[in-house]
Amino acid sequence: MQVDDAYLGGELPGGKRGRGSQNKTPLLAAVQVTAEGQPEVMKLSVLEGSSKADVARWAHQYLTPGSTVLSST
Repeated sequence: MQVDDAYLGGELPGGKRGRGSQNKTPLLAAVQVTAEGQPEVMKLSVLEGSSKADVARWAHQYLTPGSTVLSST
């Protein structure tokens, strides 16, 4: 399983950029891959925020205990 965060939305003139921007929605993308690294299944979820606690809540809800997870974050 490979997991990474992303943000959906554009910039507003004079607004905050990047994480924490008022006009961006935090997402989490998870992709289950085969032994050869080919994608099999994808889950895209909207998160309440991008904190470790938000990601941990998502993981407890959607990942099978004992799963191996790779992430760049």
